[in-house]
Amino acid sequence: MKKRAMLNSIPAFLYPNTYSENTVPQLFESKNVVEFKELLLANTIQIDTMYQLLIQKEYFTEAEFLEKIKQVQADYGRVKEKAN
Repeated sequence: MKKRAMLNSIPAFLYPNTYSENTVPQLFESKNVVEFKELLLANTIQIDTMYQLLIQKEYFTEAEFLEKIKQVQADYGRVKEKAN
């Protein structure tokens, strides 16, 4: 239960392995629908956690990560320009 306590602020449907009583149709009932901000926050927390762990385990440095972000953002910018 300690794992579940840590996830209280994150929508439960993002962690399907932490509960089993809901079926897929039940996940889409109005009481289970979350606001975009809540989903965005949960996603941000997950990405930040992975980023911190990978740096901590020395898979790459923070400088390498930030440089890669710049490269990917530039790639996305070029794709967006082509779409317009």
